[in-house]
Amino acid sequence: MASEKTETPHTPHHDGISRIRRGADVVLLLFLLLLLPGSLYLPTPPKTVVGPFSMPDRGADMPNPFPMIEALRPQVEFWKKIFTRYDRSQVVIHDAWYLDVIYEVVALKEAGKNPRQVVQDRVTTYRDLLKQMAENWEQPERMTPEVRKLYRRFQAVRPSDRFDIKDAQARVRTQGGQADSFRKGVAWSGRYRKKMKKILAEHRLPRQLIYLPLIESAYNPFARSYVDAAGLWQLMGQTARQYGLMMNHLVDERQDPFISTQAAARHLAHNYEVLRSWPLAITAYNHGLQGMVTATRQVKSENIVRVIEKYDGSRFEFASRNFYPEFLAAVDVGVNYKQYYDDLKIEAPLETEVFTVPDYVSVRVLSEYCGLPVSSIRDLNPALLSGAFASGGFVPKGYALNLMQPDRAKVENAYASIPDTLKYRYVKSGQTYRVRRGQTLSEIAGRYNVSARTLMRLNGLRSANRIRPGQRLKLPGRYVALARAVSAAKADETTRLQLTTKHRVKRGETLSEIANRYGISLRSLKKLNAIRNSRKIRAGQVLKIPEG
Repeated sequence: MASEKTETPHTPHHDGISRIRRGADVVLLLFLLLLLPGSLYLPTPPKTVVGPFSMPDRGADMPNPFPMIEALRPQVEFWKKIFTRYDRSQVVIHDAWYLDVIYEVVALKEAGKNPRQVVQDRVTTYRDLLKQMAENWEQPERMTPEVRKLYRRFQAVRPSDRFDIKDAQARVRTQGGQADSFRKGVAWSGRYRKKMKKILAEHRLPRQLIYLPLIESAYNPFARSYVDAAGLWQLMGQTARQYGLMMNHLVDERQDPFISTQAAARHLAHNYEVLRSWPLAITAYNHGLQGMVTATRQVKSENIVRVIEKYDGSRFEFASRNFYPEFLAAVDVGVNYKQYYDDLKIEAPLETEVFTVPDYVSVRVLSEYCGLPVSSIRDLNPALLSGAFASGGFVPKGYALNLMQPDRAKVENAYASIPDTLKYRYVKSGQTYRVRRGQTLSEIAGRYNVSARTLMRLNGLRSANRIRPGQRLKLPGRYVALARAVSAAKADETTRLQLTTKHRVKRGETLSEIANRYGISLRSLKKLNAIRNSRKIRAGQVLKIPEG
């Protein structure tokens, strides 16, 4: 039933002025458009994204934002086979464009000692056969029985304007099966889906997006790719920082299932806000938002099928072309898992609450004083990296520690009993180091008793090899126990000198550098070690260092 429309009363004079203003606005807009560069500049996503987006939970009368598109059915069916029929012990040899053409499934367990070579040999064989097919395409009677069999396979496919069937020899591709890992992912998803659905609903996003992590990580929060994407949603570092996620040598919040879902939801909402199409927004999750804007402009269409078939961008290759069909397959498998996996039990939802850690404190101390098994802390908090569990590592101040609901009140009360000698604050060094010619990052890290990875994170370095002479590197600070920090503030110089640790001088170090590193005065360091001349220290010499 059509809704009623209420009009605002206006006078002819007001209406005429409005038309003049609208005309001026159109002229101004056209002028501004002429000034735009060839490719659209996309602004940084806002901190909060405002809808409306399609969808609270979909009712019977609401359209499905991810319908099956008939032209993509062959791709979708291919990925459903990969996710449910073939496991990691099998490799599928297929056509990279016509995915309904599968040449062979190689069983790696039956391939002998060198299964990789067996697969490569089979690929070579098919390329040779397909070359013969192309050469005799107009005269199939000249084909051998094996080549004619391939020829008949291609007679059944829908031809593409972009990829000539006869060029099949250049499109032979292999794909490993994923049925075993996908099955586990569907089971694991039960732990997180309840809260993830709630987060998606808060952002007014389609609930089907909970199946996207199946193709990104198989719902493994510890997953990390070769390009350093991490977590359930496989967020890149730059994207994670854009949405305020913590990333350092102790914590990577991309691996927190719920914090990363908040970031992924905002990212997907921004994709949709710009593209106004869920198939395009999903593809942009893989190919990038700017990439999809460029694609739609080049093919002059916002239809995902046309984009897949027509767009020839250099980076829009197999993975990007197939990302949306993969997603459709994952949704179908995730919703109808009982049809695909026998006796699969979905894990129960994690009923967790967050305890914000007030100080820097070690995992061991949390475990001992709060009665939390270390294994439980690790399992519920995949964002805590190995550095947090290592000797000398900490759960950082302000970290949102995931706990099972019954443990929340117990931990809060028990935390108060932890003595201040076991709670720490972080004191920034405020110091920098100038790189000398020939030095490596590992060498500099060793000089200051830190890891090269710590220096990389602190200085935003992607590679340990990318430092140059003269570059200033930030040096990490140190952790000071709360009790010692208080006593140090009250104690005089003499008292502080009684609390000491030791430092072994490394080749090339100066007394000033050592004093700066520990945040103490050069005079205090000289006095404690009875040093008259600052230059007369030697490599290997052990110095007392005042604490506090």
